[in-house]
Amino acid sequence: MSYESHESEMKNTNSLEGTWEANYIMGGPKDFSDIYPHGAPKITFDLEKETTAGQTGCNNFSGPIKIDGNSIQFNEAMAVTRKMCPDMTGEKLFLDTLKKINKFSISEEGHTLNLIIGDIAAMKLHKL
Repeated sequence: MSYESHESEMKNTNSLEGTWEANYIMGGPKDFSDIYPHGAPKITFDLEKETTAGQTGCNNFSGPIKIDGNSIQFNEAMAVTRKMCPDMTGEKLFLDTLKKINKFSISEEGHTLNLIIGDIAAMKLHKL
């Protein structure tokens, strides 16, 4: 790996740190706010601790993550609070999609995070 590509990869990984809010999840309705009336899901990455935490649009979640270059794996056994919400469709879509994510990319300006399944951007988030 050349120094430049290594530096670019490091910048990409480092810019993952922080909190991101979802604005698209594959398989959801056209109007995203329909399944997230109380707010869109959010993910906070702590790369030093190799953990993630956030909100599903209803409940809070947390768990370990594995990152290697632009590969990412969310732990299937995430801890999720058990608050009952009027409609759990959005939460189920969010958590089921996270479990399938295997790559990520961040836009050059660092404001958009794509969580990818294979070659398809299954979730898009913006930096808060």
